[in-house]
Amino acid sequence: MFKGCHFPSEVILETVRYYLAYKLSYREIGFICIKVRNAT
Repeated sequence: MFKGCHFPSEVILETVRYYLAYKLSYREIGFICIKVRNAT
């Protein structure tokens, strides 16, 4: 679904869920992605 992306599709879908559920800004979602990437 997300060919050519730097993140696994699970990470992308999870950040979209956060965005829709909590109305996060793109900057906040970026921080979440960084935390997830550093944790793996």
